[in-house]
Amino acid sequence: MTEPKVIIVIVNWNGLQDTVECIESLMKIEYPNYDVIIIDNGSSNDEAKKLKGRFGGIRVVEIKRNLGFAIANNIGIQIALRDDPEYVLLLNNDTIVDRKFLKKMIVVAESNSHTGILGPKMYFYDDKNMLWYAGGKLNMYFKHTQEGLLNHDDGKYNEIKKTDYVAGACMLIKRDVFENIGLLPREYYLGWEDIDFCIAARRKGYLCIFVPSSKIWHKASASFKRHNLNYKQVFLGFRNRVIVRHKYLSNSRFALFILMQVFVVIPMHIIYYISVYKDLKRITAMFDGFVAGVKERSTRKIKYTLD
Repeated sequence: MTEPKVIIVIVNWNGLQDTVECIESLMKIEYPNYDVIIIDNGSSNDEAKKLKGRFGGIRVVEIKRNLGFAIANNIGIQIALRDDPEYVLLLNNDTIVDRKFLKKMIVVAESNSHTGILGPKMYFYDDKNMLWYAGGKLNMYFKHTQEGLLNHDDGKYNEIKKTDYVAGACMLIKRDVFENIGLLPREYYLGWEDIDFCIAARRKGYLCIFVPSSKIWHKASASFKRHNLNYKQVFLGFRNRVIVRHKYLSNSRFALFILMQVFVVIPMHIIYYISVYKDLKRITAMFDGFVAGVKERSTRKIKYTLD
């Protein structure tokens, strides 16, 4: 029996060496029926040309300017869907993969028709046994957490299980999920697209599944560290958490979320930022992000489709 066709979409933005290492690890996987599309998201130094030259058999699509994580991935998804695959895999360029990572997820995906989105066990690249993601939990009033984060893998997270969300560094998505809920939401620019997409899928009856036997290694937050976007990361984190709540909570529940942020979450962050970083700019970025999220309410009830 022929294995389901998978098209892997990778976005590159000024990360040539990371992307090369990622592709080289993919070329060794034990899964025969897959293709790769690289979306170069406005990189400098002719990175798209260099990728085309190095990997002649892989499609490289060049975008002239950085359109953000979601739009770049959506371009790749739309190209992928034209080839009629059963699955699209979104994979960060700053990852390397285990030889069996895709095969393990496909086996689980094919075993349950309600499964829509699957994710592997993810480790830190620099500490091969330290977990970065082993499932996700989302509390709509407080925060989201990556299970296992910063813990060494001692076997605690070895069970296939339902999860609130799959981390966007590696998401295996059935084709019909896109057909039923659309593409990645575009209003975040960077961060929370994966959580939003998983919420939308779960509300349509799809399961999000964590597959521990599938493994990858992630250069976690490499793009933020490389470009020193600490304040931007804080700003987007608070802005985007407000946007996703307004999108999915009723007005009364959204008001409760705001109260929880104002009286619990933000004060805790102020104490943390002052005691750990001793940096008032982080506090300013937090408030700016929170206010920006609240102000953007009129743009949030947007339905993103394949059109």
